[in-house]
Amino acid sequence: MKWSARQSYYIDILKNLGIWKNSLGDRLDYYLEPGSMYHPDPKGEHFTGLATKGHGAYLAIKDKMPEARLFLSEASMKVLDHLVSEYWSITEIEVSSTAEYLERAFEEVKAAYEKLLAHAKNDLKRSQYLDIVQAFKSK
Repeated sequence: MKWSARQSYYIDILKNLGIWKNSLGDRLDYYLEPGSMYHPDPKGEHFTGLATKGHGAYLAIKDKMPEARLFLSEASMKVLDHLVSEYWSITEIEVSSTAEYLERAFEEVKAAYEKLLAHAKNDLKRSQYLDIVQAFKSK
């Protein structure tokens, strides 16, 4: 399959993973001070805005996943499925504070971003190689 058919899915999902990752990282910065994880959660407009932005990016990824299955590799979809599963587990079962949630979610989203980016680069290289071979054969 040509890169251009996959490109929009990789770009959209990577863009939203980046927004989500940055949102988690920026909110995690609120808990840099030792012991701050025991303070009440920040209620400011900036913190709330970051949370809203991150949640929107998460929903955009989930919305794109069904049709992305047509274009992305099985390995790429496994990364996204694992992320959604782990995120559910983090939010529903595993954590007891906002700081712990942010830390665990950030690590999962960061790992998914890095894996998916590697898959996208690999698909691009393979597509470019196939284009070169096809151009050579047609001459």
